[in-house]
Amino acid sequence: MEKFENFLSLLESYKSIPHGMIYSVEHKENDLKNATFYVVDSVEEKSMEFMEGDFGEVPVEIYDDKDIVSELIETQTFKTIIDKQFEKNANLDIDKNIKVFIAALEFYLEYDTFKDS
Repeated sequence: MEKFENFLSLLESYKSIPHGMIYSVEHKENDLKNATFYVVDSVEEKSMEFMEGDFGEVPVEIYDDKDIVSELIETQTFKTIIDKQFEKNANLDIDKNIKVFIAALEFYLEYDTFKDS
């Protein structure tokens, strides 16, 4: 399991994250920018113990009843969301345009489709 301290660190490593699932630990509701993220590869996931989190099942070792712990999205879908933003604008700067990527992810999570604009 790989830990990312915030959305920017996850975004900076998005091309190298393995096939699997991304889990989020939000310290405040609707604050993906400052959430902590865990990437669990599909092989490792098979040997882990899970429990019901705030939104979906989450690994026991990351559950915290003080925060909002969620099964966020499959890594392949996350990569596609980010790639689609770069297809629209190849000059996007990850650090300066972090809100663009967060908005695209939130759109996908709400509507189960990719954001066109």
